[in-house]
Amino acid sequence: MGRLFIPGQLRPAELGLLRKRWPEVVGERLASRSRPLLLRGKRLYLEVASSAWAAELSCRREELSRLIRERAGVEVEEILFTLRRVPREKAQEEEPPGEWREKARAWAGEIPDERLRSVVERFLLQAFARGERCRKKER
Repeated sequence: MGRLFIPGQLRPAELGLLRKRWPEVVGERLASRSRPLLLRGKRLYLEVASSAWAAELSCRREELSRLIRERAGVEVEEILFTLRRVPREKAQEEEPPGEWREKARAWAGEIPDERLRSVVERFLLQAFARGERCRKKER
């Protein structure tokens, strides 16, 4: 038997269920950048981390509606987006290898301004880490 939906009626129980199952519904990557905010009638409001994510998800509205229905049992006909800072778990930063620090200090060592030298060293360490992550993905 179908449910009777009053236009604009809040659906807190189903919203709670959808929030709880969100990573299962859309996957961890997407769940870290979005979350259900409000379910009113058959309209779902999603918080997204950026306009780029809003555009990406906007193109996937039909797929999202299907996944929400199949994996959470929640009927949604319309999905709207709002930009908000979606909380993410902060990744634990690893201490960079000593050889990276030495290399960064050597490259930035000629910079006379201490603050600028420090900024350049941090930037180089981040660049080394990014390069390492890219190399790991290629393997």
